[in-house]
Amino acid sequence: MKKKILFVMPNLAGGGAEKVLVNILNNIDYQNFDITLFLFQKYGIYIKQVNKNVKLKYITEKFHTNFVNTIICKLLKYAPKVIYKLFIKETYDVEIAFMEGGSTNIIANSTNKESKKIAWIHADLHKFHWTENLYRHNEECKCYEKFNDLVFVSKDAKDAFNELFKNNKVNKHIIFNPIVTDEILKKSEEFRVRYNEFTVVSVGRLSLEKGYDRLIKAHSTLVKQYPHKLVILGEGKERSNLEKLIGKLGVGKSVELKGFMNNPYPYIKEADLFVCSSRSEGYPLVVAEALVLGKPVIATDVTGPREILQNGEYGFLCDSSKEGLEAALRYLFENRHKLDYYKEKSKMAKNNFNYKAIINKIEGLISL
Repeated sequence: MKKKILFVMPNLAGGGAEKVLVNILNNIDYQNFDITLFLFQKYGIYIKQVNKNVKLKYITEKFHTNFVNTIICKLLKYAPKVIYKLFIKETYDVEIAFMEGGSTNIIANSTNKESKKIAWIHADLHKFHWTENLYRHNEECKCYEKFNDLVFVSKDAKDAFNELFKNNKVNKHIIFNPIVTDEILKKSEEFRVRYNEFTVVSVGRLSLEKGYDRLIKAHSTLVKQYPHKLVILGEGKERSNLEKLIGKLGVGKSVELKGFMNNPYPYIKEADLFVCSSRSEGYPLVVAEALVLGKPVIATDVTGPREILQNGEYGFLCDSSKEGLEAALRYLFENRHKLDYYKEKSKMAKNNFNYKAIINKIEGLISL
């Protein structure tokens, strides 16, 4: 008999965790599993990419006004058991909170006492505790204690969690995000992007933790001496602040905020250099994707990039600061031969990504 599995996620907007979930849902064995995906809001670029075998449930069908969204957030924080009873209803063998915050709170308050409960942790919560205000006072720690297993996307994310929640005794696993290399390479050929000058590309949500303010400042310091273009693909609440910063620094002609791209791979493929400027990460999918596409990579030395680049073997790790990014960029601008060196390293790193083995590990966890 198939095991009934429930995944819980806020939405399927254009983020890394959302993309990872879709990769899992599209590669899991449906002969053994009956999958339901419960979303708070049925919206996001990845909705159409979900495997047709997945049953979809949701609180609301689309993204609403701030007032409605605020009500949903309040319910997730103060009445998660009510949401579970009203919208989930069915009985599942395994219930998975695939995102920190509201998803974790709902599964922790599941009325199904017999289900196996698993929580995925994608971020360094010790360094960037973004979920802190999504729970009632002191409830986050108690929520995680109600799970059978916790899955971390990197060793550093696990270590950070243990530092933040020192007394948590739940079974812990490290399972890297699946990188479907063939799909990335295929999509990178869907259309051609042409750059007229040396181009640095970064991809991610326009949010504070992604550090684009620091990257833009580093770019502004270097661009006159080392002419280059900075292209950032992504959307988010920091767009207005970044646009003001670009104007203030006078780099409007050399910095381009392209917005969210459903297929960013041709932009990465044709770039000369990929940069991850994050203040905090879990397992940044796009860094691995840049390696798959053979790009030299600069990344701030934070959780996730350090593991993907294996302590700097496959890419250039720099201090997590504006000065660190500036020094790394300056070094590669002045030592262009190193770009070829890191290209070769990227090709070697590509062999580290075996998504089938990772899917097998996930299937093993939810089968127990």
